[in-house]
Amino acid sequence: MATQEMILPDKVTEPTWSRALRIVQSKLVVPVHVWKLVRAGWGNMELDQELLSHIAQTSVGAGFVYDAAQPDILGTASVVVSADDAIKSLGPRLLAAVLAVNYSCRTILRYHPPAHWEKLFREMITLIEVGSKIGARVPKIGVEGGIIMGFARPIALAFLLVSFPKEFRKWYLGGGEKKPKSFELEMFGCETYQVSSFVLQQLGFGAELAMGAALGTGPIAAKHLVVSDEAKRWKSAALWIDALAGGRSFPGNVEAREFFPELRVEGGKPNTVLEVLYTEVGRVYKNGSAWTWHLPRPGYDETKRYLEELGAAAGKSETSAPQLT
Repeated sequence: MATQEMILPDKVTEPTWSRALRIVQSKLVVPVHVWKLVRAGWGNMELDQELLSHIAQTSVGAGFVYDAAQPDILGTASVVVSADDAIKSLGPRLLAAVLAVNYSCRTILRYHPPAHWEKLFREMITLIEVGSKIGARVPKIGVEGGIIMGFARPIALAFLLVSFPKEFRKWYLGGGEKKPKSFELEMFGCETYQVSSFVLQQLGFGAELAMGAALGTGPIAAKHLVVSDEAKRWKSAALWIDALAGGRSFPGNVEAREFFPELRVEGGKPNTVLEVLYTEVGRVYKNGSAWTWHLPRPGYDETKRYLEELGAAAGKSETSAPQLT
């Protein structure tokens, strides 16, 4: 499916944006039914009941939706005993976020990535959980928005991993994210935030969210752009996630720091919401996220064994990138 509502259309002709777009379009093919569910769920439109039934009845859909909807993870119901219960418990927007994350991770694993995919996926789900904690305390972000903003940068890294395995290893394992952007451009021909913006659009989240993610994770000069309040909201959410995940009390960007009333510190008075978030985020980072609903199997060891089996089967049949089930 073609990328929808192109972000910064005047920039797509620039070599780095064009390169990022080609990477996403070559690696992320989103089935129509997935795109429709994400688009409708995120847009608060009525969901196609036949598509929901399809998800509930397949082993893939029932598995990750059921896992994500458990009360101690993302669900709102006290008891979840079926995929149908899980879908109702999550609701349209949260279901869209969970579906997008799971489908993207499965797509990455189809390309048999190098072993450091596990490190990247663990970092990803930790950021996703941190984002969900922040979103749960800030209605303008929401749990689902926190998930997607936490997911935005690491999934872009994952697509760079499968597009440039050798270059990525040199960059990522060598502390590349702390190096000048010229190093990233030299390795990949584009930057992570550019890939991220196109991934989000390809999945069906639209240009405003993609713009916000790009502004929050990359060096776009916003003063040269007309930025909507919607994009500012997602930019601020991304910057808050980055700040708390990085052990900082708040973002350095003043606009982001003041954007959400729940997170403001006024007159030197303690902010109880922030204090709770510091504790929750610290606990996630101390223990690491235990969530595994983004994986095709119940845990990392099971997923690695599964990938080994797929690799062996692919070698025998000379098939590259078999479909995960």
